[in-house]
Amino acid sequence: MELVTIVVILHILTAVFLTMFKIRVERTLPRLDRVGEVRLADTVSVIVPARNEENDIRGCLESYLAQNGVPLEVIVVDDGSTDRTAIIAGEYSSRGVRVLKADRIPKGWVGKNWACHLGYGVSSGEWLLFTDSDTRVESTLVARAVALATEKRLDMLTLYPRFGMRSPVLKAVLPILLIGLYLIGRPDKVNRGTSAFAFGSFILIRRDAYQRIGGHQRVRNSIVEDRALAIVGRKQGLRMLLADSCGLMTAAWNRDLRSLWMGMIRLFTSIFLGHKIKPILFFAAIAFVLLTPVITFLVSAYSLSINLILSAVSVALISTSLGLESMRHGGGPLGFILWIAGSPLVLAAILVSWRRARVNPVITWRGRRYKLAMGAVHEVAEPIS
Repeated sequence: MELVTIVVILHILTAVFLTMFKIRVERTLPRLDRVGEVRLADTVSVIVPARNEENDIRGCLESYLAQNGVPLEVIVVDDGSTDRTAIIAGEYSSRGVRVLKADRIPKGWVGKNWACHLGYGVSSGEWLLFTDSDTRVESTLVARAVALATEKRLDMLTLYPRFGMRSPVLKAVLPILLIGLYLIGRPDKVNRGTSAFAFGSFILIRRDAYQRIGGHQRVRNSIVEDRALAIVGRKQGLRMLLADSCGLMTAAWNRDLRSLWMGMIRLFTSIFLGHKIKPILFFAAIAFVLLTPVITFLVSAYSLSINLILSAVSVALISTSLGLESMRHGGGPLGFILWIAGSPLVLAAILVSWRRARVNPVITWRGRRYKLAMGAVHEVAEPIS
């Protein structure tokens, strides 16, 4: 049997396994759309840290102010914005929105974490909901989320959103990253209590549980604060759950090529800190899954052979998996083919992050520079002036 044939067959088996694994994990996630509409008495404090979000803050506030079934207080913390974010948020003061300024960040804090801490300091709700400015929620989502958390007796609930894919580059890259989430984030293990993960777009946590783990002060120097908060919560024994928002909530993971690239560098560099073998295995696995079907198809394209047929099947399998993930998030049918263009970008980000984590772990995030190091529980970010 030719080497190409063996490689393609291995890829087909891998693609089938990944697809079945993804389906199995998806089925373990509780669905928010199956929680009935309810009316609750517990107040939820919605805390929105915002830095240069003039294009998104209005839509975010409108969606939260339109919530039904649960009393809310909405707190916006302006994290040193240089645009009109604070001005726009201030327009909602007459509708009860409280706006704070977080201009001076204490030493040892990351900007967003300090903003979240300030928001918590003036909040009064039994539940705290940390969310992002690019989040949009259906009118009953918060009530459903609190009802689910109450029913399951949870301390902390995070929701898997529908991610917006407004540009071709997001449609090319995001499905790849989201498939990787099932393998690395392991939502099923989160819900079994053996792993920890959270989406920063929606972290709902009981006030007493937040205080018990030390809140954002405990993760004040983390650049990936949502993941760090989940890790600390798990170590402190919080009852946690990751549920599927089922399209009732949308979020954006960066907007364009520049922000997407910086987002990947921030994430991958943090993951690779202190590891020598892990980045190599990670790169090799991603390269095998994404590049093998295309390369073997091109190699076999000169003649009609069993290798060409197998390669076509291989391409079809990975295209279907990534395309369906794109469709799930509203990316449209282009996701079935754009992953071919997105693969080199993801692999390049892994290589750059790998080198950066080993040589000079400095990243730029939200207009600020940080030097990263591995801490006892999570990565540690030191601001660079």
